[in-house]
Formats: sequence, C-alpha cells, structure tokens
Amino acid sequence: MNEMKVIDENAYEWLAKKHENQWSRAYFSTSPKSDILLNNMCETFYSIILDAREKPVIDMFETLRNLLMARFQVNREKVKKWKGRICPNIKDVLTKIYMVAVRYFPMNSDEMHYQISRSDDIRDQHSVDLSIRSCSCRRYDLTGIPCKHAVCAIWCKKEDPKMMSNKRL
Repeated sequence: MNEMKVIDENAYEWLAKKHENQWSRAYFSTSPKSDILLNNMCETFYSIILDAREKPVIDMFETLRNLLMARFQVNREKVKKWKGRICPNIKDVLTKIYMVAVRYFPMNSDEMHYQISRSDDIRDQHSVDLSIRSCSCRRYDLTGIPCKHAVCAIWCKKEDPKMMSNKRL
C-alpha cells in the first residue's frame, strides 16, 4: 500500500476505504474455486444481452433464458468431447505449471505436508498440505488447481496432479 501511495495517492485512498477481501488476494474467500479475478465475465454477459435489454420484462427474461439454454447446450456438447476428467483449458494451465514446478525442491515432514523451496533461492519457500489441498501461496486454495508448489509435492508422492484438484475442472 505504501508503494501504491507513492505511485498514485487517489488509488491508495480508494483502496483504503474498501475492505481487503474486495481487492486483495490474501483475503479472498477460498470457498468458491475460480481463477477468474477480473470483470470480463460481466462485460461479456452484458454484451450478449444488449438486444434483450430493450424488450419488455417478460420478453427480456425469455430471451435471456433461451440464450442461457443455448450456451449450456453448447458447453454440454464440448464436455462430451473431453478425454479424461479435466477440460482442455485446465490441462493447458497445468502444463504451464509443470514447466515452472520443476525448479522447486520438496521436503516432506510427513506424507501430506511439504515445504517447497525453489532450487536456486532457498528463501522462496511455501508450505503445502495435500490433505486439505492447500498451499501458503493460496493459489491452490482459491482456484482448486494445484499450484507449482503443490505440483512439486504431488510429484514427490509419485502421484498425478490432475487427480488432486478440488473439483471437476
């Protein structure tokens, strides 16, 4: 916050008035699992419903219902084509995480608890608890997708990170 105050006093004051759980990842709830932290979904939805907004209320709701039903059907058809239990987008995310996770070194304190440090910087350390699918970086907690630290710990157990997600991805 002090760095932000130096850069932009107005931004500092605006954020200072807000509760931390509205803008700081450190305070986000870990109950919903989503890696979408931007407003793009709302903007996309708004652009789709432009025509419906001008209609009378019942017609508007019927148009929205039909749009959503069509979208759900398209997504159901996509899911039928998946190979395995993880969607292709998440597979791509995991592939990128794997490439970074190889730089980390696991030390296990027991079967489910690990300390993960980067091989070239011992100060870069995180705690991973595989029993609750959690990492001190909080990315695993927030998204349900194993972060680079969790992937390192899962590999140490000789297990597949794709099987350690918090939900169907």
